[in-house]
Amino acid sequence: MNNCEGNFYERIKNGEEKAIDELRNKLFPQISQYIKLNSGNDDDTKDVLAQAIVILWDLIIHDRLKLNSTICNFVFGICRNIWRNELRRRKNRGEMPLKEELIGEFEDDDNFIEKEIADVN
Repeated sequence: MNNCEGNFYERIKNGEEKAIDELRNKLFPQISQYIKLNSGNDDDTKDVLAQAIVILWDLIIHDRLKLNSTICNFVFGICRNIWRNELRRRKNRGEMPLKEELIGEFEDDDNFIEKEIADVN
């Protein structure tokens, strides 16, 4: 995800819908791979990415986003957190076991979105 070119921030801020589609298409393969490796499928990826794009759009439109990384890494982080929360919900509903290695992977990243948003304020 090192190659995140396209001036996505400015284009989204200016209302260019094509920028959102391009960003979604660019990120889908990496996010899909991550979600599939962690008990998900393409439908899960579409849902998670859609939620992340809405969060990103809202932050940009309301001037509440200051990036400490690339916009692609930021969106990927949002997706990771959304998916982690979904896995926990599924576990709590008894739909699936939550792998211990997945829990350990995120112990230090519990408040990623909150930290990113706090940097804005």
